[in-house]
Amino acid sequence: MNKNMNKKLLLAVSISVFLALMVLVAFWWRGNYFRQPDTASKEFDIYADIDYDKYEQIGFKREKVDKLFEALINVDKKLQETPNDYEYMLQLAGYKTMLQEYDSALATYEQAISLHSEWGPAYAEAGNLYVYPYADYQKAAEYYQKAVDLAPYRSDYYRWLADLYVAQFPERLSEVEQLMVAGAKANAGNEAAFYSYLITFFSQQGNIAKAVEYAQKTLQYDPDNENVQRELAEFQAQL
Repeated sequence: MNKNMNKKLLLAVSISVFLALMVLVAFWWRGNYFRQPDTASKEFDIYADIDYDKYEQIGFKREKVDKLFEALINVDKKLQETPNDYEYMLQLAGYKTMLQEYDSALATYEQAISLHSEWGPAYAEAGNLYVYPYADYQKAAEYYQKAVDLAPYRSDYYRWLADLYVAQFPERLSEVEQLMVAGAKANAGNEAAFYSYLITFFSQQGNIAKAVEYAQKTLQYDPDNENVQRELAEFQAQL
């Protein structure tokens, strides 16, 4: 009786150990097989030996990596001479982004923001990172809006924010028109770019009457635009 009990107990323990090992192996295999290259997993040191294998996994050739690191080091040396230089900080973060060293790039943008909170470009570029790879769309929207407020002369900032609303914030679609009209008013001489954006936006929303309105506004500033002329004729035919 005791021997049978011992055998059953031993068998149960053996099975439990086997299953536990199988689970560990499965997690190890899954983690290694599906892991994507993560160039930002460790603290990024531009003066350390270059891990070419890491960058090759994301499709970078050695020559490209060498050029980017050379550019990084050159800019970093300039920053050592003028530590608070905004343009050099943006360049440094840009090169890091090219290398997909996203954590380090974002840290540099945030440092630029902390030192020069009155300027817009670092907010905008950090906003791009919050969109991808971090997918923090709320933070991206806040940063894009800050960039628009601080640099209203940059038409691309308005477009990035509008695109984000369209893609991720259906509850904020009603703000797109106001945003782009404000951009048109703030960018005299470039009104057509903002109004033409609204042509596409409203046509995609199925609001043909509004698309006609902004096609007409666009032609007021860009009367020879044949594409808009053709779109306007098509919209009027639909109406």
